[in-house]
Amino acid sequence: MPSLPRLLFLLSAVAAAVGTPPLGPCAVPSLPSSGWQVVGGSRFTIRLPPAYRETPVRDPDVEVGRWSGGTRRLSYEFGSWTNSLTTGAPELDRVACEARIGGHAAKIVTGRGKDGSYFVGGYWAELGRISVGPSSLTIIGTAPDSTGQRELLAALWTVAIGQ
Repeated sequence: MPSLPRLLFLLSAVAAAVGTPPLGPCAVPSLPSSGWQVVGGSRFTIRLPPAYRETPVRDPDVEVGRWSGGTRRLSYEFGSWTNSLTTGAPELDRVACEARIGGHAAKIVTGRGKDGSYFVGGYWAELGRISVGPSSLTIIGTAPDSTGQRELLAALWTVAIGQ
């Protein structure tokens, strides 16, 4: 029978080897958003930590944007042809739920990519009409670890949808 210190060491080694399980999409993390900057697009805002900086990106069919904070990334698409998060990433540990964020129904998805990255995504359907039809918003974030995933998920829960 191993001694208690040795048993505790073995248990902590197993836990470290397994890693932190992905965070569920509707488990609202308790990360502070005070002091976070307000950024966004033409119809929404989101709060991000001060270290995030906008990265130029273009798409001829939809409004897009991207912010990076070190190895953490967050991007969005707004328009008639956005990713509904029904298929594709994340490929591993995919969990989805429905929630009400920013005054609108949203699909929230978490999981991990095949490369081991952590994923969060939010999809808001039918946010009104634009010139080519109904509009929707998709926000996707990736991080190399569960801490970054929790930060990005906390940011998703700060989304406010405008008219």
